[in-house]
Amino acid sequence: MPTPNTFFPYRSLLQPLWRSLHALVWSGIIGAQAVAIDVGMPRALFVDQSLQPDARSLAAFDLCILNSQAEVDLEPGHALGNRFLALLNVAEMRVNSFQAKLAAKRSIKTTPGTVAGFLTADPTDEKWLAWAVNSVADQAAKRGFDGFVLSLGSQPVSEAWRVASLEMAQVLKKRYPDMQVMLDSRLNIGAQAVGIADGLLAIGVNTRRGTDGRVELNGLAEAQRTVTLLRQAHIAGMRVFGVDFADAHDRAGARDAASRLQAMGVLPFITTPDLDGLNLGPIEEMSRRILVLHGWDAKHVGEAAASPQSTLTARCLHAPLEWLGCQLEYQVMDGAADLPDATAYRGVVLDGGMMLNTEQQRSLAKWLRVARDKNVPLLLTSMPWTDPAALQDVRESLGLGGSGKPASRLTKTSIARIDNTALNAGTKVTARALGFLDLQAPTDSQVILAARGLDTLGTEHHFDQAFHAAWGSAWLEPAALAAGPQVDLFQFVSTWLSKQSTLPAMDTTTRDGRRVFFSHVSSEGFTKPSTLPGFSLCAEVMSSRILSHYLLPFSVAVCEADLRGWRPGQNPSEAPHYEQLARSIFDMPNIAAASNSFSLPAAWSEDDKINGPLNEHAIGNRFDMEREVAGSMSYIHHRLLPAGKSVTLMLWPDDASPSTEALQYCKTLGVQSLSPSRQSLAPAVVLAES
Repeated sequence: MPTPNTFFPYRSLLQPLWRSLHALVWSGIIGAQAVAIDVGMPRALFVDQSLQPDARSLAAFDLCILNSQAEVDLEPGHALGNRFLALLNVAEMRVNSFQAKLAAKRSIKTTPGTVAGFLTADPTDEKWLAWAVNSVADQAAKRGFDGFVLSLGSQPVSEAWRVASLEMAQVLKKRYPDMQVMLDSRLNIGAQAVGIADGLLAIGVNTRRGTDGRVELNGLAEAQRTVTLLRQAHIAGMRVFGVDFADAHDRAGARDAASRLQAMGVLPFITTPDLDGLNLGPIEEMSRRILVLHGWDAKHVGEAAASPQSTLTARCLHAPLEWLGCQLEYQVMDGAADLPDATAYRGVVLDGGMMLNTEQQRSLAKWLRVARDKNVPLLLTSMPWTDPAALQDVRESLGLGGSGKPASRLTKTSIARIDNTALNAGTKVTARALGFLDLQAPTDSQVILAARGLDTLGTEHHFDQAFHAAWGSAWLEPAALAAGPQVDLFQFVSTWLSKQSTLPAMDTTTRDGRRVFFSHVSSEGFTKPSTLPGFSLCAEVMSSRILSHYLLPFSVAVCEADLRGWRPGQNPSEAPHYEQLARSIFDMPNIAAASNSFSLPAAWSEDDKINGPLNEHAIGNRFDMEREVAGSMSYIHHRLLPAGKSVTLMLWPDDASPSTEALQYCKTLGVQSLSPSRQSLAPAVVLAES
């Protein structure tokens, strides 16, 4: 079942060319011809017979066939143009249900059903049709469904039921002319229903639920009957839909099942026999979620683990991964933490700085082996194993060479191997001794950065710091937080995740499937020269190449001290140019203004002096919340904005974590606030097509 952190890359779907044929009438059964509604063929089918289908699935698929009693809000899907059909059991009713009570009230003939707790109606009863329409179809229509699929549930098919179902289909087409009516293929009615029904649904074309709940093949005769029925209906011009089953983790089996149905002109949906909405194909659901394991157990270390915001992953990898459309979920490695199922994630990051006890190290080593076997991409930013048994397990499962232990007493380090195309532009690469490990990548790896070192005994050690392997990647730069990463991390994480099919798209944030595109631009680098010819200011490049080029909504934040030339290294004489540049940006109709504070403070507690670094030209001696937030907004409103615009957004500085007092202060002002993206750890709903 899709989660808020999944996306759906559409594989090629064979969409048949529907022919325009004259309607056929099954003489002797239907005396008058109904007209099938003319609707476009949907791109994607979703079938869920659970009582609580996932709302995000209903937004992602444009035709959903649901339990008629499902607890679901159809409005978000309808807003997207999606359609919802109710699967109606017109033969069976649960004892003491509304349908059963209405049948008793109307004296409908019933018998004990083939399933305990159910009753079966008699299709030859002249009062059956009115009961079926009123108690089943009308109730679904009142709940907002766009049509019906007529089914007999577990009731055996008979000629009487075929006649009754066709008659009901015709009545429903007249009663609800704007709704779709489809038939369950188990009724054994195919091309005969052209002009009456809008299509056929076959649940379990080639497969079925076995006695143990697992998937097994249908009998040859049954499969051939269903396939022949669907092909004849397809040739006659009917829309045909098929559901087949696969095991939850059998992606190859799901693809094969979808291909078989597509080859017949059938729009497929692959799920498990539970029919509870688990999507296995042909639209392959791929997780956007990235699991980040970090920290330590307070009982082991003696103090609480650091917050996710302070981790190496948050400070260096969060932005590149979000750029790719991924959603990071941080899990601290405390004593009570159970490692989750790795297959639920797009990838797993082992954060630098983890400190684990022996039991945790061995547990993590075993868990990584399972994740590798299930092809979950792994990213090592540390080697947190000191226990010999655990370290040996990891080295064997990942194919790592060397001892995997720190190389001590190094007297000399040098670069052994380098891939300049994967390094940060303009970075002077050095062989850093800090965190030097005796570690080599697997033999078939793509090594990005490697170093060699000599210890006091003259022993040479090799350290492959950054590489891509079959199981994932490693980025081992312990000095990255202090000296900055040497590897181009945007390119690095893209290569890491691209080894396993399609990457999540750099995409929008969505709400119930509705696309809401907006971007925030911080003040960082606003007044800095770019590296482009002529050394234009970064704000000028952003204005000409992005803001004025793409007519999309943007919010642009500015820092008051930065524009006034009051930041360290600035000259106030440049302020008129900076301010005029800001005015030209805010004059654009697609730009909303935001404040990035007065001086970019790092601390936002009332107990601290709230201010960032300023030069000797700065005027004023107020260092409080009011000056930083309200004061900067007043400056933007009066000095930079055109008539009719206002500033109502506070974008916190990149290295700041706004305090509770700061957030409450913005709330009292009626100002929205936004934290830096790499510190924004709240879940986001993301569904997208490639």
